[in-house]
Amino acid sequence: MSESVIILPDDVVGGPSEHDTLPASQFMDVARVCLQTTERIAELNCRAVHACLDEQRAIAMEGAGACSPLEAWRLQTCFALAGTAKVAAYWRHLNEITLGALVDAVGNAERRVNSTFVAMIRSIEEPGSGTTSPLSRASLRLLRKT
Repeated sequence: MSESVIILPDDVVGGPSEHDTLPASQFMDVARVCLQTTERIAELNCRAVHACLDEQRAIAMEGAGACSPLEAWRLQTCFALAGTAKVAAYWRHLNEITLGALVDAVGNAERRVNSTFVAMIRSIEEPGSGTTSPLSRASLRLLRKT
């Protein structure tokens, strides 16, 4: 026996069905959100590292020019508060990026659920007569309200 005895649905139709591509598109939405979030976090980290290096270089140059250890110590303590504010701003930006990605992911999932729900309601409609069942009418009214 050189031929396959089992005929798969893709063999009959000639390609993957729309139902088979749905999980792939859902995965692509999630992957796109993750990739965009990773890019934004990498950009934030790059800017933070460059800003930190520039600031530390400026502090070192001023510290090297200080005449006494007390002046160098006072210079370093003056920048401590600014550093704390920068750390707080970094975490605020990081939280904004993360929460934005979460909102996008939830919005994509909600959109997929709504489109699946509408497709299910349309499949419940009575074919030929153009009328809908009481269940689908109530569901469509509920969907329009949201």
